[in-house]
Amino acid sequence: MYRIHTYDYWSDYLAGGRKKYLRPLYEYGLTINKENKWQPAGGDLQIKASWAGNYPFITVHNDDSFTLQGERVTTHWGGSFDILRSQGVRYRIWKYTGIEVFQRNFQIKVLEAYPARTPTKIQGCRKCSQTGKVDGWCNGIMCYNGGRDDKGVFSCREHPSATQSSQYRAWHYLECEHGLYNSHQVKRINHCYSCGGTGKRDYGNKPISLLWDGSPLRVKDRKIVTINPLTQVTMPAMSDLERMVQQYAG
Repeated sequence: MYRIHTYDYWSDYLAGGRKKYLRPLYEYGLTINKENKWQPAGGDLQIKASWAGNYPFITVHNDDSFTLQGERVTTHWGGSFDILRSQGVRYRIWKYTGIEVFQRNFQIKVLEAYPARTPTKIQGCRKCSQTGKVDGWCNGIMCYNGGRDDKGVFSCREHPSATQSSQYRAWHYLECEHGLYNSHQVKRINHCYSCGGTGKRDYGNKPISLLWDGSPLRVKDRKIVTINPLTQVTMPAMSDLERMVQQYAG
């Protein structure tokens, strides 16, 4: 579960450590740091991956917003890779900021809270071929009241005609409603779990994610925001989402 902490929480956590400018998070080789040792109170704090060259992929601001970023980094052992390819890094971004970052078709995408969605698309269920039913299994009925007499002959007092199903166990199978003894598949016996038995399903109404190249991305309250460099006012970045919806619908 994600847990979005405030700037004051991170400041108190950092102040509670032995070093007042760096403290480990005790997971995945992460630390929280000040930008420098002599940074005054109220400055930005950075969550870094020590195994990736101390790259600050999350920056915590004093207005409780975050800046996310990711690029090709040099690792502790001398190699290099795109830090957003790490599932652990993407998970920690979601855990600490509430923004979902995932990889699909070799592309990194971000998904904010309550995103715009694609139009509704009601179609026949592809799982059950619009029948509302799917195949199921009928398991053999077992009776455990069998046993052996003094001569070692197996018998069951409830089912005299039964034969032993296992040499070392006192159970046997009974005939099921389909006239079979062992487990077997039955066609179209269960309600379809994909459409709930209706034969129809909505294949639209999917959340719209944004393609991300790893450049700095400002987020707050699980929403993507942009910074106006002239006024420094945060504004919701809904124009990109609206444009994508229009292009999809058009």
